[in-house]
Amino acid sequence: MQPGTGKIVINGQDIAEYFKRDIDRYDVIAPLVLTNTLDSYDIVCKVSGGGNTGMLQSFFSAGLCLLW
Repeated sequence: MQPGTGKIVINGQDIAEYFKRDIDRYDVIAPLVLTNTLDSYDIVCKVSGGGNTGMLQSFFSAGLCLLW
């Protein structure tokens, strides 16, 4: 996570390629939306295991920890 323009890359793929459903993408960006910082940071991360639900929960939790 670094200052930027809102680009999110997960395992080398743009967020829209990695998470196809809108609701899944929203779960990832929710902490940024809640803190009004969506366009303020670029995020590059690698995740594995846990399936989509586990990954989404880890993104949300990590986002909250980093922003609050």
